[in-house]
Amino acid sequence: MDYAKQKTNTKWHWMQVVACAAIMFGTMGLIANSTSVFTAQFVAEYGFTTAQSQLFFSIQNITMVIFTPIAQIIGSKMNYRACISIAVVLAGAGLALLSVLTSVPGCYLSSILYGISYSFICYLLISIVIANWFAKKTGTMMGIASAFTGVGGAIWSIVAGQLCGNLGLQKAALIMSVISIIISLPFALFVIRQRPEDKNLLPYGYESTPEPSKKRTEPSEKANGLTLKQAVHTPVFWIAVIAMFLIYFAAQFQTIFTTYAKQELGFGIQVSAVMASMVMIGLIVGKLLLGMFNDKFGVKATYIYGVAAGIIAFILFLTASGSTPVQVYIGAFLFGSCFALMSIGTPLLVSQTMGAKEYAKILSWVLTVGLVANSLASAVNGLMADVLGYNAIMIMASIMLIVALFLVITAISIAGRKAKK
Repeated sequence: MDYAKQKTNTKWHWMQVVACAAIMFGTMGLIANSTSVFTAQFVAEYGFTTAQSQLFFSIQNITMVIFTPIAQIIGSKMNYRACISIAVVLAGAGLALLSVLTSVPGCYLSSILYGISYSFICYLLISIVIANWFAKKTGTMMGIASAFTGVGGAIWSIVAGQLCGNLGLQKAALIMSVISIIISLPFALFVIRQRPEDKNLLPYGYESTPEPSKKRTEPSEKANGLTLKQAVHTPVFWIAVIAMFLIYFAAQFQTIFTTYAKQELGFGIQVSAVMASMVMIGLIVGKLLLGMFNDKFGVKATYIYGVAAGIIAFILFLTASGSTPVQVYIGAFLFGSCFALMSIGTPLLVSQTMGAKEYAKILSWVLTVGLVANSLASAVNGLMADVLGYNAIMIMASIMLIVALFLVITAISIAGRKAKK
């Protein structure tokens, strides 16, 4: 094996993908993507209104808005594995709290712990680790690792529905919190590394010199692109930010989907949980497809596919009824690709339009704007469901997706013209 391959294609490169996948499976897949099952159960067991149950997500996302920029600072200065490990434990603790707290304020305490945890996992994990370790096949590797959020969601949503239906919310929450920590924590503690330099390696696909004695040029010294200060003075940044706001807002329908299936269409909690799992199965396929579309055709194709899938899904939801579960299953599956745009599309769009120079800083602020959209969407969706009904939410979300796609294409086109100059 030649020197370049020894440094750019090792077990540590692939272990990062496995570790990211395991943490996403055990934390984001198990906890984040089964939360909609628990919030639907809040309504059934505790008598919450739809607006109160959706406020859970708003508080979670407001917490993420506050902590995502902090995560960027802490992650750059402190032990990376410690940050991820603490985040895994906080998510498990938040779920465990639901086993003892039954009041509205008590449940919202869990949402705060979730928000702190997800700020670190969503920001510091796939979008940074995979981008650092893979100079090529970045989109595909992000898609594979991130898809395990959907794999976890597909499995754990059904498990959560069955446990809630048979044992009640409190016992279900305790059991699943323990499982989450057992799956995720070992990988966070022992496998994750922030960058290949931590193991004296180079990124996969990195074009390096064959002479071992020559020092590698650090990415920060050679990277092209904009600084954060430069980016905020360009129209591309603000066009991208508005587009992400709209996509994150529309995709937040995922959090109310189980409640929609149960309250509007009249399905039981077990059947509604299966529908939530269909979203997660669609998320798995969607993330893989989005990553492959990016590597083969570019970011535009990634967004065209994701937005088209979301709009078709909303059309199927709008025309569904309690007697057409298969139609809702298909719509849920397609919606998964739209939902995947948040985790796959955002880092790819930032990299494409603003470069690598201060990618991490720019990404953290774009993600923060997206989280603001998530926070507002949860509150607005809950209120609209109680006052105007679910159809109004879906029509609004469809319009947002169309406008967002136009903005994404515009941002990429402007960035491309500037790059040629």
